[in-house]
Amino acid sequence: MKFKEFGRADTFSGKLLKEELLIIQDNKCLICKKEFSSSFNTHTDHNHFTNDIRGILCNKCNLLLGTCNDDINILKNAIKYIEDNPLKHILDDLEKKINLLKEQKEKELNNNHSLRFKKYWSENRKKEQSERLTEWWKNNSNRDKQTNGMKHSAKGRKKIKTLADNQNK
Repeated sequence: MKFKEFGRADTFSGKLLKEELLIIQDNKCLICKKEFSSSFNTHTDHNHFTNDIRGILCNKCNLLLGTCNDDINILKNAIKYIEDNPLKHILDDLEKKINLLKEQKEKELNNNHSLRFKKYWSENRKKEQSERLTEWWKNNSNRDKQTNGMKHSAKGRKKIKTLADNQNK
């Protein structure tokens, strides 16, 4: 039945058909399935292109269809939005990126700490080796002065050994 044939709700024939549709629909909105509290909250829904009557809707569902201009794609997008909030995914991705950046920063700090420790350790080790080398040179130069180049003869080697033993005591 066409909406123009059906007439407005305030006409006698319109009320009659509307009452019949409400009985067929079990006095419930065809979209949200809520029961109508009064006939004042009802709207006769129709296709705006063909004028075919689709049913009786509540105010909210009628506004829903009117707001989206009966565009199925808008309704599908609305359903997808409700089911799978895209902002949540964006925020989740952002949180993952932030955590990744934090991990990279921690690794970088740990590497810098390791490098500083290695540098400190190698500088101290070089200093320690240098001190040992200096002391060794002092000891060896003193020994050479005491032995006066006797390390090539048997007597010289024996004297060097005794001097070394005396130094160790």
